[in-house]
Amino acid sequence: MEKIHKRMGVRRWKKGVLWGGVCILLFLAGGVHIYEGYKLDQDAKTGTPVMEELQKKADTENFRFQILAHPQFESADAKGEIMIANPVENPYKMSVKITLDESDKEIYASRILSPGERIRYAELTDHLDKGEYPATAVFSVLDQETEEVVGAVEAGLVITVKS
Repeated sequence: MEKIHKRMGVRRWKKGVLWGGVCILLFLAGGVHIYEGYKLDQDAKTGTPVMEELQKKADTENFRFQILAHPQFESADAKGEIMIANPVENPYKMSVKITLDESDKEIYASRILSPGERIRYAELTDHLDKGEYPATAVFSVLDQETEEVVGAVEAGLVITVKS
């Protein structure tokens, strides 16, 4: 009787090994099938991304600026306080253009400002009648050396001409 139990144990062990091997083969075959599903596009490029370009994008996304949200002018021909500033912590130069929302007409363009520079008062380049004018200031982010535009940020404002 003992021989029979030993024989059955050996048979079970052999069956277990056989089924274990079958399961491993099935698992490996499934893994190869899944791996083949993730082949790269033939047009894909290999290598590492250009870190300088990624850093420029990150820097322009964190670009800071200052401008009055509601600048006021005593008259269309007078200077008004506008307070445009390029904070010292910015790694880029900047310039600003202001256009009227209604007509897209440019009414102000600044000089290039380096980090730490500001324009406190400005004069409009186009005559505006008395009233309030919704406008958009577009801040062009400029490379420090080449002064090429590397990004832009917009801000809404309302310009008031008092008389």
